[in-house]
Amino acid sequence: MGNRRRPFRRSRFGRGLTRIPFYLLVALIFIYALFPFLWALRSAFTPDNALFSTPLQYFPKHPTLDNFRGALDASFFRHALLNSTIVAGSVTLLSLAIGSLAAYALDAGWRALTAAHAPAGRPVALVLAVAVAVLAIGGTASMAVPL
Repeated sequence: MGNRRRPFRRSRFGRGLTRIPFYLLVALIFIYALFPFLWALRSAFTPDNALFSTPLQYFPKHPTLDNFRGALDASFFRHALLNSTIVAGSVTLLSLAIGSLAAYALDAGWRALTAAHAPAGRPVALVLAVAVAVLAIGGTASMAVPL
């Protein structure tokens, strides 16, 4: 009996059939992750008086752009959008500059450490140093998020 199952699982149809639960799980996780974005998009195009109506409608009957017009007409929104653009652009440029310099230094260090005359344990030390730095930066960033 055990020998009959093996050829089925090795066949193209059998492999496809055994992958179905995996792909169903991937689809479920994808829908679960995408749903909040779709709900925000639905809320953006739904008129204010229909947002909390019952029964619930997943797609608005009369989509409108009034919510976008209201947001773009408000002066505080434009000011906040300009501030966010300036901060995001500055941080991106600064990170790019620092990251480029660090990458150059790490590449030069890696080449020097992996040369034929370098001791065997030095590349491991470099990898550990980079790992510690990445974890330290990630820990700092995750602590700063609630601020």
